[in-house]
Amino acid sequence: MNKLNEAKVSLEKSINLDPNFFQAYYNLGIILKKLRKTEESIEVFKSGLNIKPNFIPLLWNNFRMIYGSYRLYIKFNVLIKTK
Repeated sequence: MNKLNEAKVSLEKSINLDPNFFQAYYNLGIILKKLRKTEESIEVFKSGLNIKPNFIPLLWNNFRMIYGSYRLYIKFNVLIKTK
């Protein structure tokens, strides 16, 4: 098993042990993104946002994954300023 898959399994175990551990959702989303599991990554980011709606890294990664463009950074900044 490669390191990304090992990290994925560990993070999934962490979430099972503590479903409110929002940082684990963030890290799992990053790992899934690296594994090219975009849809699954988006769902994980959304789950993390349900726990901690104003956690900026989760907001940014979820937004970027959905819209797929770094140029949308400005729109993202507008979004977080309205929260």
